Amino acid sequence: MINKIKSIIEKIKNTKIYKFIERIVNWGMNLVFPEPTPVPEGEPYCTGKGMAKKALYYGIMIVAGLLGYLVLHYLLVYVLDLPTVTIDLESRNEYATFFENGTYSLTAIEWMIFFITFLSVSLTPILRYLPWGAVYFFDGLYCVSVGYNTAFMYLEVAKEDMRAAVLTLIISGVLCTIPYLFFRIMKVKLPKAFTNTVYALYWIIVMGAAILRVLCFIPVLGDVASFFLNLYNLPGAGEFLLLGRVIIYFLFMFLWLERMLDFVTIKAPKKYEWTMTFHLVYSATIMINYCFIFIAANIDAVVKVLKGLLGGGIVK
Repeated sequence: MINKIKSIIEKIKNTKIYKFIERIVNWGMNLVFPEPTPVPEGEPYCTGKGMAKKALYYGIMIVAGLLGYLVLHYLLVYVLDLPTVTIDLESRNEYATFFENGTYSLTAIEWMIFFITFLSVSLTPILRYLPWGAVYFFDGLYCVSVGYNTAFMYLEVAKEDMRAAVLTLIISGVLCTIPYLFFRIMKVKLPKAFTNTVYALYWIIVMGAAILRVLCFIPVLGDVASFFLNLYNLPGAGEFLLLGRVIIYFLFMFLWLERMLDFVTIKAPKKYEWTMTFHLVYSATIMINYCFIFIAANIDAVVKVLKGLLGGGIVK
């Protein structure tokens, strides 16, 4: 039986369709996750200083998005006194508590830009891999969009509870600093098991629900997929998934920092500075976003835990 299965697998691997798909997958993996190879003598190569400049550029673009929202909101609401449009963003999933304070009122122009930037955050990490220098435009657009959307959510939550705003700044800042200090001080190589575990958790926690929804349409696997999909709706599952996503993208920062060091050490082509730095910035922004939502949705529980850890005298 086993030999028969092996024979079928070998026949499938020898088909033209399988080989075509394999070439596409290998091309995509090499594009998104390139392997570091040294450049020929005399050609520019990756440096820590070069990647730091890229990270600074991304940071400036995020700040530009933040300031853009603040300035636009002030001009449209307080200077031009445009009428606002109220939209109910309340959801019944893990974000329900985050949006339970009610509806949000913005001008029509602000809502239009908000939904455009929301779409931009979803698409630009893919569009950046197009040719013709798309990386320069879409990387900047992603960071500006992240800054704009973050300012919107951050200020709305800050109006309701300043504790969530302050704790998000502190906790996300600490989480972003830990990976850097780890490699700065320890200078160790992450084991292969660590990398495999992070990717396995990613597919289970982050992509699991999406994969199960697709499997539900397959007759043979539909019932099994539906059973596991219902586990995501159990009480407390939403909070668990949010916290899990924070942890996963936090661990991804370790992986990307290590790869950045590998590209610098091996002296890989300088063009990869953009890709490696973007992966790190992308993981950091997604982690901060989930961290922000988790804290805002569970502010009382987070404060209670911190008071216990800090002796009750720092967090009120």
